Amino acid sequence: MKELGRREFLRLSAVAAAGVAAVACQPRTVIVKETVQVEKVVKETVEVTKEVTKVVEKEVTKVVEKEKVVKETVAVAQVSARQSPMFQELVKAGKLSPLEDRLPVVPATCVDVPADEIDLEIGQFGGTCRMTHTGPQSDPYVFCMNNESLLRGPGLSGDNLQGNICKGFQVTDNSTVFTFYMREGMKWSDGQPLTTEDILFAYEDVMLNTDITPAIPQWLRSANKPTGEPYKLEALDDYTFRVKFAETYGGFPVQVAINGWRGYFEFVKPKHYAKQWHTKYVKLEDLEPEIQKAGFSKGEWARLFSAKNPGQWNFYQAVFLDFPKLTPWVTSDPTTNAIIMTRNPYYHKVDKEGNQLPYMDKINSQLVQDAQIAVLKILSGEVDFVSGGAQGAAVKDYPVLKENESKGGYKVVVQDMHVTPVDVYPNLTHADPVWRKVMRDIRFRQALNYAINRQEIIEAVYNGFADPAKDCADGTYDVAKANQLLDDMGLSKKDAEGFRLGPDGKAFEVPLESGNSAPDHNPVCELLVQFWQAVGVKTSMKVIEGGLWGTRLNANELKITVYWGLENKTWWASWSAQASMWAPLWWQWISSGGKQGEEPPEEVKQFHKLMDEVYVVDPDTRKKEHLEYKKLLHDNLFFTVLVENAKYPTVASLKLGNVPKAGFAINASFSGEQFFFRQ
Repeated sequence: MKELGRREFLRLSAVAAAGVAAVACQPRTVIVKETVQVEKVVKETVEVTKEVTKVVEKEVTKVVEKEKVVKETVAVAQVSARQSPMFQELVKAGKLSPLEDRLPVVPATCVDVPADEIDLEIGQFGGTCRMTHTGPQSDPYVFCMNNESLLRGPGLSGDNLQGNICKGFQVTDNSTVFTFYMREGMKWSDGQPLTTEDILFAYEDVMLNTDITPAIPQWLRSANKPTGEPYKLEALDDYTFRVKFAETYGGFPVQVAINGWRGYFEFVKPKHYAKQWHTKYVKLEDLEPEIQKAGFSKGEWARLFSAKNPGQWNFYQAVFLDFPKLTPWVTSDPTTNAIIMTRNPYYHKVDKEGNQLPYMDKINSQLVQDAQIAVLKILSGEVDFVSGGAQGAAVKDYPVLKENESKGGYKVVVQDMHVTPVDVYPNLTHADPVWRKVMRDIRFRQALNYAINRQEIIEAVYNGFADPAKDCADGTYDVAKANQLLDDMGLSKKDAEGFRLGPDGKAFEVPLESGNSAPDHNPVCELLVQFWQAVGVKTSMKVIEGGLWGTRLNANELKITVYWGLENKTWWASWSAQASMWAPLWWQWISSGGKQGEEPPEEVKQFHKLMDEVYVVDPDTRKKEHLEYKKLLHDNLFFTVLVENAKYPTVASLKLGNVPKAGFAINASFSGEQFFFRQ
């Protein structure tokens, strides 16, 4: 990663801006020092025994200068050409501060895409990226394009972490102490400075306030244990803070870089703005009118605070129009049938020549009825970018998308999915005693697994762009073995329709309920119904609205469902987040340290223990434990992975530059600030 210091950036900006048109004032002669060569900021990684790993950035400049006489009528720095023309006009009009005052001393130039996966160009400013979404104010690509974290992990490997909001970090004391170095001069989207005051506010006034945060998340506890001691945070100065844990936690930097796409929201909050709804800074009686207006009960200031502060998944929504952000684009329109965002004047990244990112001026994502309408818009050339299956570019649509490339003025490429696209989650802790008895019998889960014709799913739903599960499940299709297992467990008797009878003498039914979370889920469910009924297991399918699906899931009412999982290639991505789908009561027990839910069997405890430990152990042990927990899943089928190595189609306008050509498709979305329209 190379980064420009503000001094070098100012020199480059001054030269580029020297010929800007005059305004009404007397000409004067100034001396501008033109930078001919710059050796930019470099990143140095130092490893000292097992106790210290240090990642810092130091500014090294080697400048050869020559004097150049320039006739001008305004301050050169005020009209830098290394920013969008829309900002140049605002600066000249006195409505926006000069670029060098808006950038941090050391802007970030980190790239989220490995060099071999993208043909990176210096882009051009301007343009609006047209996109679509199918859920009200919910667009995964807008989310990814604006997701900013403390650190970055290009390629999603979890290795080679780079600075982002923080310019560097240091690991000491056997990986229990993490020191983060912020960017001096960095600002929120409203122009207010970003300092450790915002870090302390997020920690002391939000995370440690039990009214707002009833429980500290597991990932912020020592050794990544549900029962681990919560982290401690202290500010060393205005731009340095330290996080301490009671036990070794070597994978913590990955937690703040890429895991969970959590961004900066739990670590950084704009104190100057958010404190207006906090009783530490405002009297409760003064907040009561707003509490009442929001529809909350008297005294519920914490609910008001939470409603006024965006979280990880909703920061780009219209309701948070005025909330200061650190993202490339900020919400600029209260429209509810579209997500409209405009470039952030204070965004902290530049390209390698010092041009402020993002290149594109706006994002406009229009709400459409369903994914098929989104596909029609892509075919007609009304969409500039879409990646993955959630919003209309599912791999099932690849043939028609590919066929219409020229007509639609776009290019479609197939890239790797970062998730397993559709896994089957039986609820092993559902209240129904008959369901528990049958589904907890490993032979029943094995039978359902062998009854699945994965190759048919791959051809019919994924157009051949996937492989049968191997690492996390035995993907062999064996109907005879499925029938034998069902007979061996005592389900040999059948009713008049040929369906197997359960322990209660009634046909045992598997009621698949889909929240229609992705275009491939329902077609897969339809095939599962056929496969399982073919071995005598009565199976039904119901598609329910996403909100209702979530409500039923949280209430432990779903018996079996489908959802995506996590790509088993990345060590940091575990299936812990999916535990609420396949055994919610066991997950409650594990996450509460045995205070809630039901105690799970030993193999389930070990499964979760291994997933948690990969963040703590050394790299060699990490690889071993990663394989161990995948084998536990393979052998126990707590849930069933159907396919692996699935692909996503990424669709981009032919005019759009800097779109990755390989690797994980989601990397394209995360690198949206680099997209540009060729003119």
